[in-house]
Amino acid sequence: MLIPISALTRLSKDVELRYSPSGAAIARLSFVNSRKYKTQSGEEREDVCFIDGVAFGKTAEIINQYCKKGDRLFIQGLLKQDTWTTDEGKNMSKHSINIEAIEFVEKKSDDAPKAKAEPKMVKKVEIEDDGTIPF
Repeated sequence: MLIPISALTRLSKDVELRYSPSGAAIARLSFVNSRKYKTQSGEEREDVCFIDGVAFGKTAEIINQYCKKGDRLFIQGLLKQDTWTTDEGKNMSKHSINIEAIEFVEKKSDDAPKAKAEPKMVKKVEIEDDGTIPF
């Protein structure tokens, strides 16, 4: 089952572009997202999540041409679960994103000071956080 997903994320490494035997472009990407928060005891913590992505065709070529490690992107695609069996017979799985569309949000520049770019918000939603986990 594929689940639609939209995410504001950052590239955690440079794009890997390859071509299939038929000549179709395939870009492999790795994204990182993090969330900083304070526990009830006041301790600061950070959750970090890495996820792989793949783009095809013209989208793959554009991503490869204009994006590099550290760039911030808004991506839209389908979340899927990949499963495989290792040579030792162990069943493995991981989630990845099939990228359908991207929007360039912030370009990381090694020469210039880091500038924050805020994405355009369509609708502001207030979320009440009482610090409990909902499951």
